[in-house]
Amino acid sequence: MRHLLATSIACLTAACLLFALPAAAAKPPLTVTKVRADWIGSSHRIYVDTAWTPKSLETKVTVKITVNGTTLRTLQVNRWVIGRKLFKLTVPTSVPGGAKARIEVRASSSAGQDHRTVTLDLPYA
Repeated sequence: MRHLLATSIACLTAACLLFALPAAAAKPPLTVTKVRADWIGSSHRIYVDTAWTPKSLETKVTVKITVNGTTLRTLQVNRWVIGRKLFKLTVPTSVPGGAKARIEVRASSSAGQDHRTVTLDLPYA
């Protein structure tokens, strides 16, 4: 009888572990949680502050900056594990004041991929 009870408890424990395993193995999907772009006219710079979760996975982050429909620059980091990155771009003086920038942030990791897009006015300095 004691042997039957021990076997039953072992089977129940194994079944519980099997049901819990898929839930523990599932990773939360990659999500871009923040894209903030700022224009500093006096230095002709764009700062793009990005954040994503999960933060601990190696992540590839690409920032594509387009001004008035023309790609100005594409910035990229690979295998970034902090969950946040600040990109800085000096805009050529040939870009006219009053232009609009489109900033597209793409992130990808083993948890998936996500993207966000924001627009930024580049007023006269």
